[in-house]
Amino acid sequence: MLRSVMLKSLRDQCRSLLWWSAGILAMVLLLVLIYPSVRDVPEYQDLVDSLPEAMRNLFMGAGAVDFLSPTGYLNSRLFAFLAPALFLVYAIGQGAGGVAGEEERGTLELLLSSPIARWRVALEKFGALVLGTLMLTMVMFAGLWVSATAIDMDIALDKLAQASASLALLSVVFGAMALAVGAATGKRGVAIGATTGVAVAAYLIDALAPLAGFLDALRPLSPFKYYNSAVPLQNGLDPLHVCVLLVITVAIVVVAIVGIERRDLQV
Repeated sequence: MLRSVMLKSLRDQCRSLLWWSAGILAMVLLLVLIYPSVRDVPEYQDLVDSLPEAMRNLFMGAGAVDFLSPTGYLNSRLFAFLAPALFLVYAIGQGAGGVAGEEERGTLELLLSSPIARWRVALEKFGALVLGTLMLTMVMFAGLWVSATAIDMDIALDKLAQASASLALLSVVFGAMALAVGAATGKRGVAIGATTGVAVAAYLIDALAPLAGFLDALRPLSPFKYYNSAVPLQNGLDPLHVCVLLVITVAIVVVAIVGIERRDLQV
C-alpha cells in the first residue's frame, strides 16, 4: 500500500481518469470544431431567441444568449449545463466512494489498521478528489485552447482559465458533499442519491429563479449562483463568488471529518 492515502486514491482512479479525459477531450473538440458552421448562420440565433425562456435558462444559462459569438456559444453550449453535469457526475462519484465506497468494499479496515487518523483519511480522500477534478479541468482547458486556436476562435485565454476554475470549484463543492454524506452514513448509494438530489434542486432553483419570484429568496443557497451567474468566460471570476464557494467547501469538509470521527464504522 502507498504510504499516502491521497496517492493511493489517485492511483486507484488512474484508469477512470484516462477515460474521463478522453471523453472530455472528444466533447470539447466536437463542440469547438462545429462552431464555424454555426457562426455564419444567423438563423441559429433566431432559433435560440424563439425558445421558451424557461428552456433557455435551463440548458443555456439565464439571460440573453448571443449564440453566434465565441463567448456566448461556449458559455451556452458548454459551461451553462453540459460541463457542470459531466464534472458533477465525476466529483459526486469520487466523493461518495471516498469513505463509503472503501467501507462497503471492506478496504477501510485496511486503511485504518495503519497508524493514520480517521480525519486524515477523510482529508486525503478529499485531496484526491480535488486533484482529480483539477486534472480533468486542465484537460478541458487545454482542449478548448488548442481547438479554439486551430479555428481562430476569439476567446480570451485568461477568461477561459477563470471559467474553468469556476467549474472546478463547483464540482469540488458537490464532491465534498458526497464525501460528507458517505462519511456520515457509510452508504455509497445514499451519498450519490442525496448529493445528486441536492445538485439538481440547486440547479433548478438557480435556473428558474428569474422566472419565479418565490425562488429568489432561495437562490443565494444554490452553489450554481456563484458558479456562472457572473459569466466568468466573459467577465472573469467574481472574487465574492469564489470566496463563497471556498467557504462552503471548507464547511462541508469539516462536516465530513466530524462524521467519520463520530460514527461506528462497519469494518
